[in-house]
Amino acid sequence: MKQKSIYFAMMVILSLSCSHLSASPLQEGGKPTPAFANILKTVDISPNNSLEDIHRSLKEKFGRRPGQERWQVSPVHQEKKKKLIPSLKALGMVTQTLPRDNHYDTIILYGATVSSMRRSVQFLDTLWASGLRADNIVYLAGERSLDPQIESENVLFDPAHSKTPFRKGWKHPAKAPNHEAEAAAFVWEQIIKSKDLRAKAVQYISVPLKLDGKTGVLLRPNTAMTIQAWLETQPKFGKWLTISPNPYRLYQEAVTRQCLKEQGVLEKVSLETVGPEAIKAVPLVTYLNTLQLWLGVELAEEQKTRLEVKATGSAA
Repeated sequence: MKQKSIYFAMMVILSLSCSHLSASPLQEGGKPTPAFANILKTVDISPNNSLEDIHRSLKEKFGRRPGQERWQVSPVHQEKKKKLIPSLKALGMVTQTLPRDNHYDTIILYGATVSSMRRSVQFLDTLWASGLRADNIVYLAGERSLDPQIESENVLFDPAHSKTPFRKGWKHPAKAPNHEAEAAAFVWEQIIKSKDLRAKAVQYISVPLKLDGKTGVLLRPNTAMTIQAWLETQPKFGKWLTISPNPYRLYQEAVTRQCLKEQGVLEKVSLETVGPEAIKAVPLVTYLNTLQLWLGVELAEEQKTRLEVKATGSAA
């Protein structure tokens, strides 16, 4: 009887631990949701395969090589993008998302390309002008070298090369940023118009490159590494709002939740992620790569939960 009770308790824990997966836009009952299934079929991946096999196929077809950035991946299936926009919208990867409340303990922004950071910062500036407030603002970024093609001096300094308008009165700094973390502070000063927002202290988390022991390639920090670095500073927990432009919003939220859970502090945080809509120029392969990464986070979390439950059962 005692063993049955332990088994039942473990199954309840597993069910509760994985409940966020059942509510995921990607999967339902261990199968792709209709919107995700439609995308898979359109790019020649069977939605009837296991989620693990689907993830493997997505990685083989649309994954990035070590050291390769999103904008360096060759476009594929681009002619199918228009057809797939409704499904991508259903997954929450296209449209703008606004905050539910007007005050948060902490607002978090993620490092990205200069153009993407400008969009996130402008989004926050607009929200701030509309009454959004927060006690703390954190910018999580890595020391990825700026790309000479998409983050050239023209892109950095010339308003004609930016889709986001510069702040009136912004002055050309004496030194250009060298990497993403420096560019985050550069963009903040360049774009923010709200005087009280510009006056707020921003905590910048700058994470250095990491040497891959297998390949010998210097890898730039990913979202998880920057979150982990910030958590090491023992931030104030509470009501957090993260800002990420689509199509990355829900993927970056999934990574953030995963990091919080790994540190045992997920219950201490109320997390909400918002962001501007995806720009039309985003190629389909970027959506597909993001889907692969997002599904990978969910599957890793599910596997970890199963192993924990199994270990608990063995100990019992």
